Amino acid sequence: NDNPFTGVWSSGTALSVSAGFGAVAMCGSNLYYFGGNTSTTPSGLTSVYQIDVTVPTGTWNTKSSMPVGRWGHGATIINQ
Repeated sequence: NDNPFTGVWSSGTALSVSAGFGAVAMCGSNLYYFGGNTSTTPSGLTSVYQIDVTVPTGTWNTKSSMPVGRWGHGATIINQ
């Protein structure tokens, strides 16, 4: 990951699920990954994961699930 606070690339903690086509949003020092799909869930995942990028050995936290699965979508943070 490229830490926006230091501008340095480094390897971080891997996400606990292998998924593609999800969305990522940054809010403060928190990075969120949500949605996506896998070969077993082609209709979209409802999962939401969060990690604090300022903690070098941080862990991904599972957050409340979305009510409907999503994949191939985008995300943005407004008025942070």
